[in-house]
Amino acid sequence: MEKDYSYLKEICDHQAEQLSRTSLKLQEASSESDAEIKDMKETMFALEDQVEQHWVIKLHSTQLISELKNKWGQAQVKCGLEVSRTLKNPAAVGDCGKVFDCVLAGVYEESFI
Repeated sequence: MEKDYSYLKEICDHQAEQLSRTSLKLQEASSESDAEIKDMKETMFALEDQVEQHWVIKLHSTQLISELKNKWGQAQVKCGLEVSRTLKNPAAVGDCGKVFDCVLAGVYEESFI
C-alpha cells in the first residue's frame, strides 16, 4: 500500500508540475497577447487620427479649389468685359494695360466679345 501511495504521489506531483508549467506558459502567452492588443489599439488610434487629419486637409483643399475657381471665373468675366469695352470704345478706357494683362494672362476668350 505504501508503494502504491508513493507511486500515486509521484504521478500527482509530476502532473502538478506539468500543470504548473502549462499554466505559466499560458500566462506568458496571455501577457504577450495583451501587449499586442494594447499596441494594436494604439496603432488604430494613430491611424484614425491620421485619417481625420487627411479628411480635414482634403476638405480644406476642396474649399480652396472652389474659391479659386470662383475667383478665376470672376476674373474671366471682368477681363472679358474690360476687353469688350476697350474694343467697342478704346478712348473710354484710360488704362489699356488691364486689357493687355488679361489677354496675356490667357483670360480673354473670343466668347466675351
